[in-house]
Amino acid sequence: MVNLLLTSAGFENPKIGDEFIRLIGKPPSDIRVLFIPTAAINEEQLKFVEESKFELLKVGIMEDNIHTFNLDRVVTYDKVAKYDSIYVCGGNTLHLLNKIKDIKFDIILKKLIDDGKLYVGVSAGSIILGPKVRDQPGLKIIDTCIIPHYSDDFREKLEVLKKQNEYSITPLTDMQALLIRDKNYQIIE
Repeated sequence: MVNLLLTSAGFENPKIGDEFIRLIGKPPSDIRVLFIPTAAINEEQLKFVEESKFELLKVGIMEDNIHTFNLDRVVTYDKVAKYDSIYVCGGNTLHLLNKIKDIKFDIILKKLIDDGKLYVGVSAGSIILGPKVRDQPGLKIIDTCIIPHYSDDFREKLEVLKKQNEYSITPLTDMQALLIRDKNYQIIE
């Protein structure tokens, strides 16, 4: 069963954190998370990585159960299959996508998702799953392009993007997440 929780700003909305716990179906203290901060390449982005980690702790994940993996080396499926969730932080989307492809983590990631592991994306971590990232192919795990950090100020730009794009577009505010379970899409707000 495919389980994706695609967010704009992590668990800023507490309902998204609650949904994370519900989807895994274990006591929070038993949940093991593979935490990927690779997209964060500047100080501001690194600050949001710390906020993401704090949000995991806040929902009850034990610090020892959060394993940081920076996509800096090849890893085997067996090394990461023990985690209940893959949490991919925001930052520079193309940097993240290129690092994933460089070490062929996309193959492992797709297998983890196919095996029912909960994938949580934050901003760039959500965008990369789509069919397209700017002018490059995305990972094509979902058939919609995620537009994070959406507000009404971007309404006109979004309409232009929809007309120019061959794929569907899903805008998410910082208080929303797109939950995908198998073929079912649901907005959490």
